[in-house]
Amino acid sequence: MSQPAAQLAPALRLAPTSDPAPASVPDLRAVPPLPASPADPIPANPDSRFIQSLAMIIFEVIEGLRGAHQLGTSVTLQATRQITTLRAARRDQLTVLRATGNPVRHVGRIRIDRPATGVIETAAIVQAGRRARAIALRLEWEHGRWRATEVAVL
Repeated sequence: MSQPAAQLAPALRLAPTSDPAPASVPDLRAVPPLPASPADPIPANPDSRFIQSLAMIIFEVIEGLRGAHQLGTSVTLQATRQITTLRAARRDQLTVLRATGNPVRHVGRIRIDRPATGVIETAAIVQAGRRARAIALRLEWEHGRWRATEVAVL
């Protein structure tokens, strides 16, 4: 009842081409690279209010008062991982100490250093009640804005 596949399929034949010469290959030649587009000028230093708010938001994320998603594009993925690791350690510490309360917080003194073009290292002191914590940030100028690439909390 079933017919072999060879009987069902029509016979196909390739017709010889009339042009025996190989297809022409376009000429390739090296050209100089495009001129560099004018880069965004790097501002002298980020506004101190930007550093204060970024330090405060990072502190609040570590303390568990904010979600890490609220950092947005102000930090790189690597810095976000560092912050969430610090948050987990702080959560464990608060569990052991059974600390409660939400002291008033404010950012105190800020120190800014410029080790290279497009790079700023800054430290901010965050006061929380009777305690003070230092937040060290490495900011890099990327895509027209400052972004934290490294974070450390002391």
